[in-house]
Formats: sequence, structure tokens, C-alpha cells
Amino acid sequence: MFVCAQTMSAFENVMEIIDKEYIYELDKPLLLNDVIQSMLNLVDPYSGYFNEEETTFRDQYIWKGESYAGLGISINKYNGKNVIWEVNPDYDGAAKGLSPGDIIYAVNDIPSENIALDSLVQLLRGEEDSFVDLKIGRNNQIISFRVKRMVISDDPIATAFVLDNNIGYIKLKHFLLGSSQKMELAMQKIGGNYLKGLILDLRGNYGGVVEEALSVANQFIPKGKFLLTFDYRDKNRNKYFISERDALYPNIPIVILIDSKTISSGELLTGIFQDLDRGFVIGDTTYGKGIVQGTRYCPDGASLYLTIAQYLTPSGRSIQKKDFTTEKYLLSGANKDLGDTLFYSECNRPLSAHSGIIPDIFVDEAPKIADWISMDMRTNPLVFELLNNFTSTYHFNRLVDLQLNDIMFEAFFDKYYKNAHSIRCESDSKLADLKESFRKLSFSGDSFEEDEVDSILVKLKQDVLLSQKELIKNELFLLAVNRIFGNKSAVEANFLSEYDEEKYNVYFDREYELLNCKE
Repeated sequence: MFVCAQTMSAFENVMEIIDKEYIYELDKPLLLNDVIQSMLNLVDPYSGYFNEEETTFRDQYIWKGESYAGLGISINKYNGKNVIWEVNPDYDGAAKGLSPGDIIYAVNDIPSENIALDSLVQLLRGEEDSFVDLKIGRNNQIISFRVKRMVISDDPIATAFVLDNNIGYIKLKHFLLGSSQKMELAMQKIGGNYLKGLILDLRGNYGGVVEEALSVANQFIPKGKFLLTFDYRDKNRNKYFISERDALYPNIPIVILIDSKTISSGELLTGIFQDLDRGFVIGDTTYGKGIVQGTRYCPDGASLYLTIAQYLTPSGRSIQKKDFTTEKYLLSGANKDLGDTLFYSECNRPLSAHSGIIPDIFVDEAPKIADWISMDMRTNPLVFELLNNFTSTYHFNRLVDLQLNDIMFEAFFDKYYKNAHSIRCESDSKLADLKESFRKLSFSGDSFEEDEVDSILVKLKQDVLLSQKELIKNELFLLAVNRIFGNKSAVEANFLSEYDEEKYNVYFDREYELLNCKE
């Protein structure tokens, strides 16, 4: 306490001296805000300080998966015009008939030709249930649309459908508020207890509200089962969570898919299912975030988002990374005391308290397209042009009938390859910094060949494009599916491309054995 008082006194003394003697007048609230944030940045990667405005935004939107009211469209520049790039089928833009390729000429009678893209986006957004009047160019005609703004929500259910063998598939993206209810509705939609089994895809699940994950668990786990411990520094404060209601789907075998991007509450749900032998886990080791943050509100409306506890799964495991700390953070390892301790599931299977959840069976991830190529393809005019030509030339009523035209793809790839110089990647910014350093070091009469350096990077990009040609074709296929049938169908198509019924039958047989071991 004495040390703390000394430290606070020193801080107050420094602030007083700065306030009285610094040559310029300072914004003290801003300075204090930065001091607090800098202090928390030394604690761990997750804690943070938010002013009143940021706190209100987080409470109203972030935890609800909502961010603004809009039309459900994405826009981009194409040949100097503001063009609709994608249309989300769940919002009024799609309901009123807006389509990819439409040119936006005016918003509420304001010509958009010379408006910057960011400014145009702000014009399209506004109050929920308000309307936007658009002048749209399509097929050499100008068409008027009145579209209602709706709150744009991040649906936790990426897709839900049933395979031919009556196995259900649900991809769950996060656990923000309302996610468990959406999960329950998705289960009802695909057949509930009539399913032969369920594939629950948590790959890429970025976590969220713990209580939502527990509510999802309780849909499959009987009443009275121990699910979770919040383990605090003061053990007298520990919280224990038990399933509070009868399970809706107590007997459906579950196969859970995880990867290195399954984080926090996604890992927690996986750990609960694994510890209670309620799901058979395949994929790759999860991220390893097993610590809990809580929001503490300040009198001035600001808030502190602070790490306050760690999760312990039903068997007592922590899933926090053992190598959590780096030189940047002041904490000692949150999980280092567990060592190689083994824990056991309900069926007495040994489980490790490793950095993250280790799957029951490791499954190598399929080769993935490079992030910089994937990002570019979502905004590249060549891709947009191909999709426009493809969707106007071919018409598909069913997802299973959709195929890319090989001639179209080869023509596209040839152009894409030749325009590799326009595709941005991380190396471009690093190269720009390097060239600037060379310029500063160059003396009169000395030079270096910038064009030659640029050519080397372009050649490297082209080599990557060639090596990932089939992945680029698959990415185009998914973009075409998204354009024609929507994002949920694109997620479905992506899973079907990797689905092997024979292998999954083995996984479900293993889960049946676990379910039977408890009878």
C-alpha cells in the first residue's frame, strides 16, 4: 500500500509540474487518457481503457455485433464510377432490387460523381428505419430506388444446412449477444433431434460473451452438469457455472471443427464438449486465449476492460498459452504452473492443459490462398468484370449446378498475371521504405535501379500467382457463389469442397463410442 501511495504521489507531482511549467497548454484529459492506455498496454494484449464515447459505442454495438444502419451493400470505384460491388440478401437493398454492377449516380439528389468513396459511404448510412433515395445507372438507364436503412448485424450463423446423409452442418462465427438464440433457431431449421449427427464448425470463431457460449453448450448438455470455473486471483471470488436447463438435443452426436483461429469462447465451448465427451474434436490446436476480461465502469462514463480471471474447463484445464508473455508485457506466464499435468474427460480420456485445445484427431488444413491475393480479389476490377460477364452470360437456379467457365477463367488469369504489379502486398510497403532509405543514402552521381527492384517484386508475385492458380480459381468460384446465392451459400460451398463422407463417418463412430461409454 505504501509503495502504491508513493507511486501515485510521484505521478501527481509530475502532472502538477507539467501543468504549471510546460511551455504549451496541454489537453489534460487527452494526456491522462494516453497515460492510462499506455499503462494497460504493458499489462497484456487484451486489457484496455475506453473514454465515454468509446464505452457507449462498445456497449451499444460491439457486443451486439451491430455497427451502423445501412442498405446492406458494399461499394467500390470502377472505371472512375461509384459501383455497387456486393449486395447482402438479408437487407432492404436486395429486397428493393439493387444489384452488383449498378452505378450510383446520386444519393438523396446529391450527385455522387465527384464524391470520395468514404464520404459516399457516410451518405448511405444513417438512422435506423430512415430512407435513402438513389439514382442508379443500369443498362444505359437511370432508375430510382428508395431503400430503407437497417441495422447491419454480424450474423453468428455463417451457414446452416443438411447433408444428404441427414448430417447437419452449422458454422458458428462468434458468441456476441443473441448468438445462442440464433444457434437454437439454426438447429430447428435444419431438423433438430431428427438429425443423425451435427458438424459444428468453430474454425475462425473469434469468441465473444462467455454466457452465450455456455448457453450453446447447455443446448446439448443435460441439466446439472458442471461447465466452467472463473478462476480469480482471490479464490474466494471464484465463480462456478452449471448447466441450468434440460438439453434440447441431448443425444445428437457432434463433430467439432477447430483451427488456430478458434479463440476464447470458441475454445471454451470446445473444451467443455471435449471434457464431457459430448463432442469429437478434429482439426488443429486452437489459439490459446483462456483469460477473462471484465468491464469496470468509471464515474465519468469511461470504462476499464481488464483481465480479471482465467477459464477452467470442467476437468480443471486452463487453455491459456504457456508462452503468453513477451518482453512487451509485465505479467509472468498465466499458465506456466500447470506444466505437463494431465487431466481426464468423463470417459477417463487423458487431456492436456496445453496452449489451447488439442484436437482428438489432427487434420491438416487444406492449402489456402495467400491473404494478399484473397484481399485483392475482393476489390480488383478484373475480378468484378469477370463476375459481371459470368453472371450475365450464365444463369443458375441451384448451387450444385454452378461451374466456372474454363475459357473465361484462363482469359482472366492471363490478365491478372500480367497485372501483378497492381496487386498490393505487405512487401510493397517494406520495399517503399527500403527505397526511401536508399534515396537518402545516395550521394550525387550515385543511384540505384528502382525499376529493377520493382521488377523483382513483380516477378515474385507472378510466381506466387502461378503456384496458387487452382486456389485462385476456387476463390473465384466462391465469389461467384456469393454473388449469385449469397454469403451463406459460399460458406456451404467451401465446406462441401473439403467434405469427405467416409472420414466423417469414422469421426461420428468415435463420438458414438464416447456417448455410449457414459451409459
